[in-house]
Amino acid sequence: MNGPLVSIVIPYYIHEEYLEAAVLSVLAQTYTNVEVVVVFDPGKSRPAEEVLKAIPQDRLRIITQAEKSTAPNARNVGVKNSTGELILPMDADDLLDPSYLEKTVSVLLQDPSLGGVYTAVKMFGDRDEVYSPEWSVSGIVTGTGGALICLLYRRTVFDAIGGYNPRWRVGDDSDFFLKACRKGYKFKQLKEPLYLYRRHPASTTARSPQRDLMEMAIYLVQDHPDVMMEHLEEVIRYKEERYCKLEEEYSHLHSEFHKLLEQYNQLEAGLQQSGDPKLLSRLKERVKRMISPNLPQ
Repeated sequence: MNGPLVSIVIPYYIHEEYLEAAVLSVLAQTYTNVEVVVVFDPGKSRPAEEVLKAIPQDRLRIITQAEKSTAPNARNVGVKNSTGELILPMDADDLLDPSYLEKTVSVLLQDPSLGGVYTAVKMFGDRDEVYSPEWSVSGIVTGTGGALICLLYRRTVFDAIGGYNPRWRVGDDSDFFLKACRKGYKFKQLKEPLYLYRRHPASTTARSPQRDLMEMAIYLVQDHPDVMMEHLEEVIRYKEERYCKLEEEYSHLHSEFHKLLEQYNQLEAGLQQSGDPKLLSRLKERVKRMISPNLPQ
């Protein structure tokens, strides 16, 4: 297929069991003018050359860094060592639908005003669902727009904003998107779920989401204070709505708990009157396991 070269940049530090599948999903694209750049940070996993030894090398480039760095730094290294006109960063444990590049590249080329294109996301593994983020400056600063996952963009966008900020441990793609928007770039979403996000215990979204959100909020205030001030009213309104919703959920759970507790107390009183201590002991043990399901059986 004719068209600009697309460089797929994959930081690799963990997830060696998924890396080969990620690369193969790129090489299986119906849009074939691609190169894969894997940036390997040594440490926890086998070297990329060993994991990918069965992969054809003509469209694969492996860069091994001297020491462990951050994911945004690895993306910067990968982009700077790539040659494509278009860039698509992806994680080592994810996959692309075979038509991902064909459809996103087509949309991007049809509209020169676009800086990039993203799609809906199909989650698989521990959770199966379709996730359709709506990216916007307002959505990022308020937290209502959803996580940024896999953006195909022009190299000129990367050059204009200077790449990813290595200081952002989480949310560096949000920082990238904000800077691009402030430079005047526009982005478009395809509703079809063409990016396949693997959910598993070691995936990014399986970590403490509240801690990551708090850390990202600090980065936003420090690096984009003017944007935060511009959308402060929206942020406060969203947080207030979120607080009220959580308060309602807590009140409901609190009420239900006390209903169950009352039923338990009534049942316990009845068993005590029956004079069967073994039955009462089994009841208490059963309730303990229901409340703490991770206790040894």
